[in-house]
Amino acid sequence: MQEIAKNLCLAGVKALTIHDSKNVTTMDLGGQFYLAEDQIGQNRAEATLPRLKALNPTVRVNAVATEDVSGLVDGHNVVVLCDMMLDTSLNISEKCRSNGIKLLVADVSYHPNFNSTFSTELCLLVVLEL
Repeated sequence: MQEIAKNLCLAGVKALTIHDSKNVTTMDLGGQFYLAEDQIGQNRAEATLPRLKALNPTVRVNAVATEDVSGLVDGHNVVVLCDMMLDTSLNISEKCRSNGIKLLVADVSYHPNFNSTFSTELCLLVVLEL
């Protein structure tokens, strides 16, 4: 997901909100170039925020660390899901459909051969405005 967030910032979308309720661990440091050792224990979305903002100052980048994602899609026109539980993905999908919000699910956690490689992805949810 960090690659998706980076590319969206560089593309110059109007706004980008990243969500992750997990904290930085030592495992995250090997696969996420926006995190540093001194950020262990901090929320991953909030720890990533300064480096994402620095990529493109014209993009409004926000971080959300709450567990509840139900209201997070409001006010956005595209949602990208990564590493979400199926029931949560389905709930967000229904909300997106009923509100005309585009949805992209980019998840590899259902593939056992790739799960350990991509399990340290940065964001659980990205919502943006074009």
